Amino acid sequence: ENESSDAEFKAVITSADGISVDVYRASSGAPASMTAIPWDSTFCGDVYTVTDEVCQLEIRLYDRDGAPVVNTARGGMWGPQPEIKDPHRPDVRVTVIGGEFMAMENADIRDLTSYSEHHRTVNNGRLLVYVRGESGKTAEIHLDLPDLPELSRTVKVRFD
Repeated sequence: ENESSDAEFKAVITSADGISVDVYRASSGAPASMTAIPWDSTFCGDVYTVTDEVCQLEIRLYDRDGAPVVNTARGGMWGPQPEIKDPHRPDVRVTVIGGEFMAMENADIRDLTSYSEHHRTVNNGRLLVYVRGESGKTAEIHLDLPDLPELSRTVKVRFD
């Protein structure tokens, strides 16, 4: 059985004079929003521009309070069991128009999904998508989350 709660995890630094600062905050709350931003890019209008031929798109999930989402399914030492569906690890399906889909990576060594598959689960609120494009052209990267359709979106990336 999948057990989850809206727990929050924090790392706090307190100075000698008693001032505390949150340096990291994460939540096991349900995903409520998503960002999908290419690394080393600029944004103008509704298009991101990258200067490399490969775009590394970083997907991040956040709870309703803006804290990064972490995995919650219990599975002992080897992590979540395949039969336990963790609502905090939605599947993301990718379609690319005007570019070449290359790979997806979630930093979960237990995930045996091929990097070249057009779908992968989010791990601890993060997922990377790699897309190759031609200089001077714009690619549309469609991100579909079947379990969370309200978070699905399209990201436009121009390759310069």
